[in-house]
Amino acid sequence: MAVLFAATDWVCPDGNSSTFLGAALAGMALGWIASRLELNRFSTCALGLIAMTSLQWTFRGGLSALHLLVAFPFASACAYLGYLREERGGD
Repeated sequence: MAVLFAATDWVCPDGNSSTFLGAALAGMALGWIASRLELNRFSTCALGLIAMTSLQWTFRGGLSALHLLVAFPFASACAYLGYLREERGGD
């Protein structure tokens, strides 16, 4: 999750090293929480979108049109990570 958050922050406009680091740390924390709570794909996707939207809104003072274009692939990747966790836990 940390790599996903950092890569998404890098693609979004008006980023710098502090937003990149903040996104990586937030992704790391969210990944740890999702693993401990064994969240499913929908919960991981929703929590990831909420966290990334609030990070972007806080660090950049609002959202741009590019954020909407980045949201779908980001949400898909978050859901996929949740799916992998579901499959791993089913064994």
